Amino acid sequence: MNKLRVWFAIATIAALAGPAAAAEVYPLAQVKRGQSATVRTCLEGRQVVEFPAEVLGVLEKSISGYDVVLIRLSGAEIERTGPFSGMSGSPVYIDGKLMGALAYSFPYTTDPVAGVTPFEQMRALFGTEPGPVAAGGPGGVLDVGTMLDRMASPDMRTALALPPPLGGGEAAALRPIGTPLMLSGCTPAVLEQFRDVFRDLGFVPVLGGASAGATGGAAAGSPPLAPGAGAVVTLVRGDIGMGAGGTVTEVDGETVYAFGHPFLQAGRTAMPLHDSEILAVVRNLNNSFKFFTTGQPVGAVLQDRLLGVMGRLGARPDLIPVAVTVETPRKPPAAFAIEVVRDPFLTPFLVNYALFNFLQAEERAIGAATIDITAEITLTGGETIPIRNVISSPLTAAQQAALFVAVPLQYIFSSGYKDLDVAGVRVKAVIRDELSAARIDSVQVDRAEVRAGETVNLKINLQQQDGRMTAMGFPLHLPADLPAGPVQVFVGDGATLTQLDRQLEPGLFTVSTARQLVGALRNLRQNATVYVKLYRKGDGIFSRGHSFPALPASWLDIFSGSRTQGASVPLRYIHFLEKSLGDQNYVITGAQNFQLDIRPE
Repeated sequence: MNKLRVWFAIATIAALAGPAAAAEVYPLAQVKRGQSATVRTCLEGRQVVEFPAEVLGVLEKSISGYDVVLIRLSGAEIERTGPFSGMSGSPVYIDGKLMGALAYSFPYTTDPVAGVTPFEQMRALFGTEPGPVAAGGPGGVLDVGTMLDRMASPDMRTALALPPPLGGGEAAALRPIGTPLMLSGCTPAVLEQFRDVFRDLGFVPVLGGASAGATGGAAAGSPPLAPGAGAVVTLVRGDIGMGAGGTVTEVDGETVYAFGHPFLQAGRTAMPLHDSEILAVVRNLNNSFKFFTTGQPVGAVLQDRLLGVMGRLGARPDLIPVAVTVETPRKPPAAFAIEVVRDPFLTPFLVNYALFNFLQAEERAIGAATIDITAEITLTGGETIPIRNVISSPLTAAQQAALFVAVPLQYIFSSGYKDLDVAGVRVKAVIRDELSAARIDSVQVDRAEVRAGETVNLKINLQQQDGRMTAMGFPLHLPADLPAGPVQVFVGDGATLTQLDRQLEPGLFTVSTARQLVGALRNLRQNATVYVKLYRKGDGIFSRGHSFPALPASWLDIFSGSRTQGASVPLRYIHFLEKSLGDQNYVITGAQNFQLDIRPE
């Protein structure tokens, strides 16, 4: 209810301020070399200032078929810094008419030359109706095995399918002006971990926070945003914050244009839009930037395209709540609550960032750790997907635990399946400041020849982290309908068993519907238990989540028919039984295989 009141107040403020009158647009065809221009931006507080510029020429079809107007900026402040991060979107006028948005610069230069996105092209690209938030992919067949590989990867880029690192760039090449990304509640260690990824996305990450001197918003009766004013697109808000700062290009009624270059080129979106107060322009030898605070919410960014972003005053953003509880032996449990934007690419990355930040803040920075992490992904409609694992590592436990939650989210968002919307995420992490793992050293069996329905006693010998040997017993009750002949027995950890299944039955790791993906996520094996599996080479069918081993040839022909293709997967091995020996509260590694001979009755 409180959120509804906030957004009702936003809409009311926007209505009372009245629709902003759009500026007349200067035609691109009339832009000539030598013309005088004026740039508006905010350098301090909320005051918009002007400084002169000169048109150097028009670069036709410079950026993916669109034109760029090259200008030279002047004025004491701008000549010291050149185009700086946060200026993206600053409106450029000729004869009082809006010509475009400041958007590009030349890296590694001190000359105040910048590129301008023509506003008539910028406005035409957006159209009017943005539609719903874009889906993540085309649907179709997904390889769950690839997801499992990503979950095991120590590299964040590989795990979350992030774009590759950008090259250094040439000084003679136009690049989008950097976007300052203000991070509140972020630890320095987390910033170092994510800095390169942020930069590759076009951001200039800056550790900041809420300012005690920040004003409450625009003056009463004035529009919440105006051309040249600062604006913030919020990606994460709550107990930690993440907001990207830019400049408003134009306000046409309730429609807001900003940035002049892609924010993330996310297409249709619904990210929170806030006003902003500029605290200072920080001069830097590498990249000067605006240092800002995030002000009041004023609406939402609805489109993020090649030539900038378009938003609407009073619009509601689409956010996903994430609740995190972290328990350690040193202090009472810590609870965190955040909201992240809904986006096929951004949401998993932001959840990973937030979890890593919370875990890094609560665990010791150096030394071994074991993290028991449980997550519950709630889908629209109330259905939940529970996942759980135990991570034990001398250095990277927090990183691995965060990715364990983020990678399944990445698969859900990128699947493109309909009716698979995430409504919320809850995470609980229990941290111990020690390594907690054991390796299966050997497995002993009391007899190798048995009959179906009998019990075989297993003795599983484990070598603990400190070298101590322990043993656990397990009575293996054989199925009463187990056919006579040799049967293979696997005893080992979940990851090794999954690798075995991928070798034996690769078809089991492809999904083609939302229900199959949900089922695969629910059935992820844990690494804090020992699995026992019985199998034998033979033909069967896997259909609707169930195995049908040793089917007659006539039944196999029916399942292989054209009407059932895609609904069932042929099996090359008969899987008779799989058991988990229960939670051991530490990481299990290693595996043993042996054979039992099933005697006929």
